[in-house]
Amino acid sequence: KSRSSHDIVLLCVKCHQLASFHADSMRAQLAFEHQVPLHAGPPKEDLLRKRARSFATALLSRRAETIPPSRRADMHHTLTLFLRQEKTQQQQQYPKGESEGGPELEGWDRLGDS
Repeated sequence: KSRSSHDIVLLCVKCHQLASFHADSMRAQLAFEHQVPLHAGPPKEDLLRKRARSFATALLSRRAETIPPSRRADMHHTLTLFLRQEKTQQQQQYPKGESEGGPELEGWDRLGDS
C-alpha cells in the first residue's frame, strides 16, 4: 500500500477494522468480476519449461559427457518436446507473414536488403 499523506485517515481500532473488512470485500468482488487472482504472486513457470532449461544447462556443461546415454536421450527428448511446444505457440501467436514486430509493410525494405 502506498503511504502517501493524502490517503492516511486516522480511525479508531473498531472503525479501522470495519473499513478494512469492507475494502477487502470490495477487492474480492472486483477480482471475481474481472477474473483476476486476488493475491497473485510471481508468475509460475510451467514444469516443462523449467525441466527444459535445467536439462539444456546440464547438456551444455563441461561434465555433460558423464551423463549416462539413456539419461541424455531422455533429456534431449524433453528439450525436443519443449521446443515443439514453443514453436506451435509462436505460430499461433504470429500467423504467416507477421513477426513479433508486426505485419510486413509494403514498399519498405528491411535494413541491409538494398
